[in-house]
Amino acid sequence: MNTPIVRSVAFLAFLIFLMPGISGAQEVLLDEMQEAGDLKLFPIYGDKKKFYYLSDNVSISKGKDGKPQFSFLKFVQDAAGSGEGGVHDAEGGGLVHFLINFDVDDQTVQRAEAELQSKVAGAKIAGPIMFREGTFALVSNFQQEDGDWTKRVLGLGKAPVLEGHKAAVSIRLTKTGAILLWESFKQAASDISVSFDMIISGYRNPYEAKMTAYWERIAKNRTMAIGARTDFLGVDIQDTMKELRDSGAIELEVKGEDDKMDRLWEMAYGKLAAQMFEPNNDPTTLATLQDDPNVFSNFDRANQFNTQVRERIQQENQAELERVERQRQQLIALGEQWPFLGDIGRNMSSPESTNSGSAQPSGTDGAAGGNTANAGGEGAGGTPPSTGGSNTSGGTPPSGSTPSGSGGATSGSTPSGGTPRTVRPANLQTPPSFSLLASYRKKQFNKTGKFVLNFKKWTADTQSMRFDENIGGFGKKMFNDPAHFRVVNLDDPAYKNREILVQLDGQNSEDFKKFVNFVTVQIRKKHQDGFLHVDELKIDRENFNKTSNNFVMSYGVHGDTNREKWLEYDYHITWNLFGGAEWKSGWKKTNDFMIPAVPPHRYREVTIEADPEVFQEEKVRLATVVFKSKLFGKQDSREVSLKTTSKEPLSQTIKYAHEPDKYDYEYDISWLKRGGVQLKKNGVSGDAEFIFADELPK
Repeated sequence: MNTPIVRSVAFLAFLIFLMPGISGAQEVLLDEMQEAGDLKLFPIYGDKKKFYYLSDNVSISKGKDGKPQFSFLKFVQDAAGSGEGGVHDAEGGGLVHFLINFDVDDQTVQRAEAELQSKVAGAKIAGPIMFREGTFALVSNFQQEDGDWTKRVLGLGKAPVLEGHKAAVSIRLTKTGAILLWESFKQAASDISVSFDMIISGYRNPYEAKMTAYWERIAKNRTMAIGARTDFLGVDIQDTMKELRDSGAIELEVKGEDDKMDRLWEMAYGKLAAQMFEPNNDPTTLATLQDDPNVFSNFDRANQFNTQVRERIQQENQAELERVERQRQQLIALGEQWPFLGDIGRNMSSPESTNSGSAQPSGTDGAAGGNTANAGGEGAGGTPPSTGGSNTSGGTPPSGSTPSGSGGATSGSTPSGGTPRTVRPANLQTPPSFSLLASYRKKQFNKTGKFVLNFKKWTADTQSMRFDENIGGFGKKMFNDPAHFRVVNLDDPAYKNREILVQLDGQNSEDFKKFVNFVTVQIRKKHQDGFLHVDELKIDRENFNKTSNNFVMSYGVHGDTNREKWLEYDYHITWNLFGGAEWKSGWKKTNDFMIPAVPPHRYREVTIEADPEVFQEEKVRLATVVFKSKLFGKQDSREVSLKTTSKEPLSQTIKYAHEPDKYDYEYDISWLKRGGVQLKKNGVSGDAEFIFADELPK
């Protein structure tokens, strides 16, 4: 059933690759998710009996007082009069901040492990998957002037990942967004939700497929043309990638069956899009986008599109599960004449535990589960195996009675040992969980020729997991508590203590561990009576996690009678990075109530890959890459090895920090061949997202 919406799922998940860095991955197999109990579980590369679980049951954390760790500050500022008298609208906006908990209790994990062991003998759950980072959209359901109810995306933001499997959610709202959200919380049955898009990393299965992208054709695309806009939403990039595919700028060659075509297109789009776009973490740009009513409608369009896709996939998954159940019952009935078919039918997974439409199971022999739109199977345009009637000639089972082919996860034959293998539906689709609403920036690049990438090896990749949390339930109960809901009039003379909120943008706890020593924020205020107020805040990994990325600085009143001038102050930010690199913003003047400490650098990953067939032909045992990059004049160096003699895949990633629009690096690479032969390349310059370690010197 290749409808436009379902087909769209195939090229939406490329957005998951746009998020930076997968270094330090837990090396889970993204294509082989299992469901057990209430958990989604991913096996480990090299040990398919060891699983990590996904924590997608989110809740707002509670403080020691038992109340939600949530605050909503709405601020207003009287607009200048028009000179004609009357009442004028106030300017303003708002800030929502709360802490999200991803914990799963021990009983849930134990139940899931027990069920998992019935599917995979000896399976163990090692712990939770660590989220790399996340984005979110704040959505509210409110009543319009005509009386109709509608959903609207009020804003977008990053969700910095903290230690302890938590995320700090902060979102700056425009005047319109703040008013709508404030009114929504006042309703007795408020419908306010946060859609999370959390990134995990791991490996994709090998496929006999090759992508070719032609840069000259890509450059002719209207979106990528010189002079076109540089800031994009995810839905815009989605349309661009579809245009590139239709125009022949991107080609995908697949050997053998094409029942994984949609998944392969996702991988192809992701690898290509990572070279064309990068995440836009600049809060100033996001605020500008959110102030534009046309972009606001774009947010809503993307959210509506995402909902439609999720509903359609859920319906098709249910149809597929019902088809598998019919097939299972038919096999059990045939077991009276052919016992091994009855055993296969009885060992097939019951669809009852996966009827939510979010299942993504895989066969017990390691066959990949359908993590996205899949072309095979009845629900996606395939033909279900015919179970037919009884066939008594020669005692041969009816043709097509085994659940092989496009409709089943594994062959229905009996393996050695006489135990029928479990059969699970392999073509279930996962509802979209990617950054349709995220903001991206087009990179400045000038590439020629073509870009070729093979997928016939284990490939390092990322995957975005979407889940929602309703936060409107406690609004009415706590609305009069100023610790959680507060309005500040910046022009009110009673407002004598100027609070300035400080938050790090685009940083996670892991970034502090690998790249950042500390960030220093200074403010100074020259008052009307001549008093100079100076304050300093130092943010490091410890207090970043302790305060959930929520800091406050302030100054008071010293002879200040000019309210507008009193709101003005100067600030200065210093980033102290690993390796001795340092960046200073210089003193800047502002009257904003919030200082977004935006990093002066960007994060990027480079994938180092090798074709196993080339290494085998060249008798390579070990390839070592020494990667060198510079940041604000300081050099950083790290080393990655690809070993053919170990279980590690020939695909590794390096995450590094770089200055905006400066992607260049150098690397040395050496190969150790059988017989002690060693080859080297030193001082190789590059700026691409890939280093191909299988290009040996002659």
